[in-house]
Amino acid sequence: MKRLLATIFMLGGLTALPHYAFAQPADSKAQIEQVVETFRTAILNKDEETFLKLFLKEDITWAGVTTDASIERLYANRPKPDMQRPFKFFTSSPRKFISSIVKEKGKLAEIFSNVRIDSDGEVGQVWFDYVFMSGSYKENWGKESWQMVRTNDGWKIAAVVWSQELNPTPPPPPARHHEFLKDSVFHFRIWQRHTCRCHREINKRSASPSGPHESAHRPAIPPAPARAS
Repeated sequence: MKRLLATIFMLGGLTALPHYAFAQPADSKAQIEQVVETFRTAILNKDEETFLKLFLKEDITWAGVTTDASIERLYANRPKPDMQRPFKFFTSSPRKFISSIVKEKGKLAEIFSNVRIDSDGEVGQVWFDYVFMSGSYKENWGKESWQMVRTNDGWKIAAVVWSQELNPTPPPPPARHHEFLKDSVFHFRIWQRHTCRCHREINKRSASPSGPHESAHRPAIPPAPARAS
């Protein structure tokens, strides 16, 4: 009986589906490529509304992993001895990420290369290399993977995971803004800048130890000057 009802439901809904619902994998690949391009341009244009329409829902998996080398370098250059080791794994949401992009005064961009798409027309995976740019400066880079599903409203991103290697070299003047922004502070600031993708509140104080999904217990970091536009 359940199988019969499911069949009736599917047949009854066929006429309501848009024509792209019958797209072949080749068409799906082109549609997914358009999602990738829209993702890129939404960051470049700081278009929050367009960016958020690319996702299946607000609370998808949005998780990053920082390389061991970057973690060790940040910890070695910490401006205060009592600062805890930065977390390797972090999570957030698309909204928090694009909101942080919109608030930045300078030009930000994510550059994709070696984009690979695998899809059967219903679900898909996107895998690529990326570099995140602040002006002409490479802030971090790594691998990124998306899980995608085809809905009645087109292809949507259902999960985003990525690795990140943080640039060990501070940006040259005038991107550093002020000479008093020492390298040690810069390294933690660049870590904070890129965990904006996970949107950690790492400046709050607490005596309690923090776990991998809660960052409100780190000692305060001296505020960095606003970025030049």
